[in-house]
Amino acid sequence: SKRRSIQPRTQEQLALRSQRLSILPSKTAWVHVEQISDKGHFSVVNLVKHKQTGTPAAVKVLDVDDILEVMKKTTSSKQILARIDLEVTMLSMMNHPNVLKLTGVEKPTEKRVLIYTEYVSNGSLFSHMGRDGMHHDRALHFFSQLVLGMEYVHSLNIIHCDLKLENLLVDVNEKLRIIDFGLSFFDGDQDKYFDGFTPYYVPPELADIKQKPSFAGDIWSAGIIFYALLTGTFPFPESGPDPGEFSIFFPKEVRRDEKKLLLCMLNLYPEHRPSFSDISKDRLLNKKSLTEKIKALKPHRSEASLSSNNTDGPKNN
Repeated sequence: SKRRSIQPRTQEQLALRSQRLSILPSKTAWVHVEQISDKGHFSVVNLVKHKQTGTPAAVKVLDVDDILEVMKKTTSSKQILARIDLEVTMLSMMNHPNVLKLTGVEKPTEKRVLIYTEYVSNGSLFSHMGRDGMHHDRALHFFSQLVLGMEYVHSLNIIHCDLKLENLLVDVNEKLRIIDFGLSFFDGDQDKYFDGFTPYYVPPELADIKQKPSFAGDIWSAGIIFYALLTGTFPFPESGPDPGEFSIFFPKEVRRDEKKLLLCMLNLYPEHRPSFSDISKDRLLNKKSLTEKIKALKPHRSEASLSSNNTDGPKNN
């Protein structure tokens, strides 16, 4: 598989880029409010409001020339547009309370795509972490939602490839949303894989550049997230575990049943890791009665497609 070659930007370059990518199409029904986040490499996310209703939304701005610049031109415009189209296709397929809702797409030019989604206002799961993690019940509350959301994502044959605390948003009711499918792909299309995962979350099998990710890679990343929620730290260094001296240190506050599940998820061998479906049935999650409670949440509807003719942005009912 290919590895990303990223060209770092200066603060001045980032500021100019953010300003440029905050300009909305002239005929749009939306007005820019503020920038929510700058991924620094591939996209900028802005908060916008509908001109007539005042309804907030988040818009992810993807600019082909901007991505080519940061990728040192190691890919082509055609490949980037295909990658964006795939992300939109995946988002439009998904209808689950723990997956970010797609509401519309604009393509103001051939090389710029705006992906509109629901606005989740309470920050990422990372921002809810204390120095020592969080209480067991709260950690299980979020982890259960991650498991249910990813069980659904995997049921659609989608491998996320970049699960991390920053890619999990939390709303004011502490309901979780899985976001950022920009590096995801369908199982069976591993030849389209163009790197993924973030340091600390990378499954060990991908240390071999010839290896391609699988569903088990998402399980590993989710295990890292669960460990971090419970302890406030990562179980391995940024470079990942040492296969020759593989061990996991568990602080005393990690309970026996939590440790047992983590050892299964963070198994060095991907074929021995459980699926999200297996994990959702684990006694640890079910004894808290969280699984059925979260499953009862009303799912949302989502319909959008990537089209240069769609200039009205997201639909508002």
